[in-house]
Amino acid sequence: MGEKKKNMENDDVLIPSIEGVLLLDANGKRIAAKYYSQNFSQLQAQQTFETSFVQKFKKLSFQTEAEIMTMEKQTVVYQNLNDVQLVVIASSSENELLVLDVLSTLSESITKLLRVPVNKISVFENLDLINIALDELCDGGLILENDSTELATKVTMNSSQSAPSLTEQSLTEAAWSLRGKLAKSLLG
Repeated sequence: MGEKKKNMENDDVLIPSIEGVLLLDANGKRIAAKYYSQNFSQLQAQQTFETSFVQKFKKLSFQTEAEIMTMEKQTVVYQNLNDVQLVVIASSSENELLVLDVLSTLSESITKLLRVPVNKISVFENLDLINIALDELCDGGLILENDSTELATKVTMNSSQSAPSLTEQSLTEAAWSLRGKLAKSLLG
């Protein structure tokens, strides 16, 4: 169920939230996961849900369009991107269109971030960007962003602050290579 927060006038306000986000491979194995609900606070509960989802999912068609289903008191929205399944879990009382919007935002931003066809290999190679995207998408289950372009921009800003650019890396590598060659020529 979405969390209730009090506003300034002391009225109850329902803040849209999700219970989890999963990225699974074609075999149903976890690539990445973020759970926000007390229902999934234990690893055992997470694995049970994932197994149940995979069993139910295998019976359904393998479409690339987003699908919505109800499972174990949750609304589950999922989409295939080649051999990767994106899954967003929310309370059954949460608005399905909102949950679908979260999935669309995540799917589109991952596609923009990877700049190559989304598949298991490209996801593993860019898992750092995907984890940042999951963190920027929501905080503790509360949805922070619903614009895929904005989400991708935030992720690239975060990743560029933490890692040197390709040009900086190339120049550093060239300097070290030159230093090594110079040392060999002076010593050799």
